[in-house]
Amino acid sequence: MKILLLVIGIYLFQLLTKKSIIYTVYTKYFTGSKLSEYSYNYQVPLIVEATNRYETSLANTVEEAVELIKGLDSPYLRVLPDTYHMNIEEINFSETLFKYFNYFDSLHLSDNNRFYPGYGSIDFYSLFRFLKCLNYKGTFAIEGNIKNNFESDLKVSLDMIKSIVSRL
Repeated sequence: MKILLLVIGIYLFQLLTKKSIIYTVYTKYFTGSKLSEYSYNYQVPLIVEATNRYETSLANTVEEAVELIKGLDSPYLRVLPDTYHMNIEEINFSETLFKYFNYFDSLHLSDNNRFYPGYGSIDFYSLFRFLKCLNYKGTFAIEGNIKNNFESDLKVSLDMIKSIVSRL
């Protein structure tokens, strides 16, 4: 298995051949042709996560992430909306997700306080209902800080999501 190590700012990301690459963009240099070419040549999705202004100065909104990949013309370049960052940067989740629906096929779920979904105030029911209306077929990843312990936090989050899905 080939592993390419790439340092962006102070972050180290492992880019694994034939696996999704999820990274946060810190300089315009890294959004250019080298990563796009790598992604295309190895048919590896390269996913740019929109990250809030307190963590980076580039690609704070989903729109800004889309702008970074638009001109690079590769079917493997995608964006990654994250509910935690969207809660800070986006005015309206639904409008943003609708407008850029063709640019993402994965979504990070984290609550407004950075804990797992279910420990904060984001309205995940409305989010899931909206995504169902869009016929979203992509994936979800739960991420966040641990409030109590991994196992109990994950249970709380999954129980909440199961409850939501059962009501859709």
